[in-house]
Amino acid sequence: MASLNHPNIATIYELLQEAEGISYLVLEYIPGQTLVERIASARLKPQEALSIAHQIADAVAAAHELGIIHRDLKPGNIKITPEGRIKVLDFGLAKVLSSETVDQQNTVTIPGRIMGTPAYMCPEQARGLEADERCDIWSFGCVLYEMLTGKVPFEGETVSDTLAGILNREPDWQALPKSTPANIQVLLRRCLEKDSRRRRPEHRIKNSFQTNATKLTAAWARFFRANRIGVGISIDGPAHLHNSQRSYRSGKGSYEDVLRGLSLLKEYEVQFSGLVVVDEATLKLGAHRLLDFLVGQGIFNFGFLAAKPKNQPAAEAGTTVEHYIEPARMNVFLKDLYDAWLNRGDRNVKIRELENLKAKIRNGVTESCTLSGKCWGHYYMIEPDGDVVVCDVFSGDSRYTLGNIMNNSFTQIAKNTKLLQLKNEHRDAMEAMSGCPEFDVCKGWCPHERYVSIRHNKRHRDDCCGLRDLITYIRNRMAEEIKMS
Repeated sequence: MASLNHPNIATIYELLQEAEGISYLVLEYIPGQTLVERIASARLKPQEALSIAHQIADAVAAAHELGIIHRDLKPGNIKITPEGRIKVLDFGLAKVLSSETVDQQNTVTIPGRIMGTPAYMCPEQARGLEADERCDIWSFGCVLYEMLTGKVPFEGETVSDTLAGILNREPDWQALPKSTPANIQVLLRRCLEKDSRRRRPEHRIKNSFQTNATKLTAAWARFFRANRIGVGISIDGPAHLHNSQRSYRSGKGSYEDVLRGLSLLKEYEVQFSGLVVVDEATLKLGAHRLLDFLVGQGIFNFGFLAAKPKNQPAAEAGTTVEHYIEPARMNVFLKDLYDAWLNRGDRNVKIRELENLKAKIRNGVTESCTLSGKCWGHYYMIEPDGDVVVCDVFSGDSRYTLGNIMNNSFTQIAKNTKLLQLKNEHRDAMEAMSGCPEFDVCKGWCPHERYVSIRHNKRHRDDCCGLRDLITYIRNRMAEEIKMS
């Protein structure tokens, strides 16, 4: 659990065990009031409740990505700092501390039977069954309902009465404020579905906006913040490097306009990240200097993409192109970046590609589509004209266009012969790479990486996606970190 590192989760420093066998956690001290105290002080307006709920959801989602289930999410385990930031406490406490205690007013923990706080237990917990991510989804719904109505959705005079309500009754939906948005009411009903199969944790809706930031205005920034839309900014490094690839038709570089847009996002407290395209100039600059630059601009969350040419469906194997950093050279850059990242020692700095690989090595799971091995038919992109493409990276190659939503249903698109053929080809490619010692981590990597490599990488291999050296390097560094800790 010490791997949990998120701005909305109280830091767990270590788990200690005394000679008597008593275990305890060393946690970050969080000043402020609990959500219990905030709810008791005055009814929350829907906008405030949703702001708090969004931060709670971010924390729970981050934990689930690492395979960690809270199992006792409730207002008493949520604090609001004086600055207004939400901190979720006691992650995984029931897993760590095995005690057979029953507190009729607060927490029930009976291993193998009941674990959690009665008013926030999901039906599975109430029946003594094993808890999974869907129980946290239920508890989240209970907390949101309580913030909006001032009362828990299921309440009884005794623990047994409360559990009976959870199993057999519906919440009082009429108690929700009339101003509660319709989509939030739908969300609550889904969170509080008694059948856990209808509380699917993989159902998540995220709104994001990728931009070069040159046309951002205060109105846009207010819109992003009001609608909780995360913004990704394309920024390729210092002025000379950025302007060499991102300039206007007039020849003027866009760097200064990007910084102005970045400043607006900071001013309006919009969640943002950076996206860097790594090309020859980036490699020359070096990973250490680039990382220093990004952090110096106040960008702490970013991703890196290797420069690639436009899709050339008819290109023969080994065709030389400009603006292409093949996997081997990108791996060298990312190894240097990993070292620079570790040397900096700043837990607030998040690097998408490295975080994803570490999570996959450590836990075997990650949300990254590029490491899933099963993206075909799971992701779609819809073009402005309605064309449905398997992924935006394949735009320009008609073989990957599956239909048009103006003419085809998604059921028809899912049965498209093109998609079936692509799945078959992907299966064969996965089989060819399955002997790689790091295959369980990469799962063949992104199919588009293979698409480009086959055509333009003179060192392309059918039995390796190209990530092996990087994965092995990170795995070894992680082992060294454990020894040093």
